Amino acid sequence: EIHRLQSHIAFLQNQQHHLADYKVCLHSLKSPIRRLPSEIMLRIFDFACDMNYIASNSLRTIPALALKNVCLYWRDLTQSCPQLWSRMYIKRSKFPRRLPGLPILNLFLESSQQHPLTLEV
Repeated sequence: EIHRLQSHIAFLQNQQHHLADYKVCLHSLKSPIRRLPSEIMLRIFDFACDMNYIASNSLRTIPALALKNVCLYWRDLTQSCPQLWSRMYIKRSKFPRRLPGLPILNLFLESSQQHPLTLEV
């Protein structure tokens, strides 16, 4: 009987931890940023993503990629906005001789879809 009760206590404690994690996830949904319409968020993203420095090692210089990596909601928003991915700066000294050596360029070209590209070399 004692073992059965101890296992039930362990089960309830485990369930309590899962509910606490779920509560944290739900709390993030109440964030004020979530109340902004997608169109406004995309306008903000468009202002934030002036130029993406391809072949950089820092996410600060690749704002479209940085925004994409925040959360699933922002990932979907950035993927739905090809103009964020269409502005690229490529420093010639860091550019490899073969395109397969720079997969991030392929990501930007695919994500920009049919939107006109702005390239600075």
